[in-house]
Amino acid sequence: DLILFVIDASKPQPIQPIQTDKPLIAVFNKSDLATAISDEETLFDAAQMVRISAKTGDGIDKLTDRIQTVPGVSGFEPLQTVCFTDRQVALLKQLAAAGNKTKAKPLITELLNGGLSV
Repeated sequence: DLILFVIDASKPQPIQPIQTDKPLIAVFNKSDLATAISDEETLFDAAQMVRISAKTGDGIDKLTDRIQTVPGVSGFEPLQTVCFTDRQVALLKQLAAAGNKTKAKPLITELLNGGLSV
């Protein structure tokens, strides 16, 4: 769903963005060292780049925010129900209207064990 393209920014090297249809974040690591790659030398949009230091932790918060922002999950609450497919939405609506355990049990089974579409 998201590509983290990690680059050693302390070594001079030609950086070419990879061709993908997925969101990409270019992570320039080793920002605690002398940077050999300037922003102007890359072909990445500024919104795609994050400079970090895995050693010192600098920039990790910014990277974490970007990881949540780029795919659009910045408000994701892990304890809240999330439907990823129309099938899940329909089953949960039926479950909410079921009214009793007898009607609810097959809906729950279908929701948890239903076929995956990949």
